[in-house]
Amino acid sequence: LVNILSVTKREQVLQEARRILSTGGILVVVDWKPAGTRLGPPAEKRLAKEDAIALAKQAGFVVQKEIEPGPYHYGLIFTKP
Repeated sequence: LVNILSVTKREQVLQEARRILSTGGILVVVDWKPAGTRLGPPAEKRLAKEDAIALAKQAGFVVQKEIEPGPYHYGLIFTKP
């Protein structure tokens, strides 16, 4: 999921990702860092990395790894147990 957690129905997006993934499946989330930049959505629509992790855990995912995809984004790798 790239730049998709800025939507209003974040929980539903993650629930759908969990539904379609097989057991052991991998979910990669790349989204905008919360610090405002001239690029991307307004800062108030961005989701902090910690909040993305919490939402993914609520949806039943397990954090595997954090990645740094670039200066404006964070990256998270989850698995479906």
